[in-house]
Amino acid sequence: MAAEGEIMMVLPSDYELQKLLSAGLNETQIAKQFGVTQQAVGNRLNYIEIYRKGPKSPVSSVIPWDISQHPEKKRLTQQASFRGLRGYVRNKMGETLTERAKLDVRAFLNRVRQGYVLDLMDGPGFAYVPREASDGLLVVRWPEGVPRDGRTALLEDNDRHAER
Repeated sequence: MAAEGEIMMVLPSDYELQKLLSAGLNETQIAKQFGVTQQAVGNRLNYIEIYRKGPKSPVSSVIPWDISQHPEKKRLTQQASFRGLRGYVRNKMGETLTERAKLDVRAFLNRVRQGYVLDLMDGPGFAYVPREASDGLLVVRWPEGVPRDGRTALLEDNDRHAER
């Protein structure tokens, strides 16, 4: 892998990165193509503000809360519970996870299997709350007013179904 200072030179221009994303490549695929980590690609995309200006990433499109314009977006996205949820969805979408992401997913699933779901609360941000019957197999508390659609399948813990 390239050293941190070399990443800007290893990755293509901002325009080329946008073209690769538009062509359907994800961060992991771009990282492999240029011999850097997925995190390096993500950091670069955040640095050039691709995610703020462009469409939502496939993972963000599955998560029922839009925090892209939230005033505390950085704090929220750094919470271990949110990282665990993102990793969980990325894994279900077939993406390869880093070792850190795998640890986040394990911790996330431990809480889910202890009878909790993840919710976005005013104040603390993401928090685990006790599962209710209305949550079904979901790993999150679905927000009121947000229609349930096909993305809910990626947010179900099918292994939990087997435990019942």
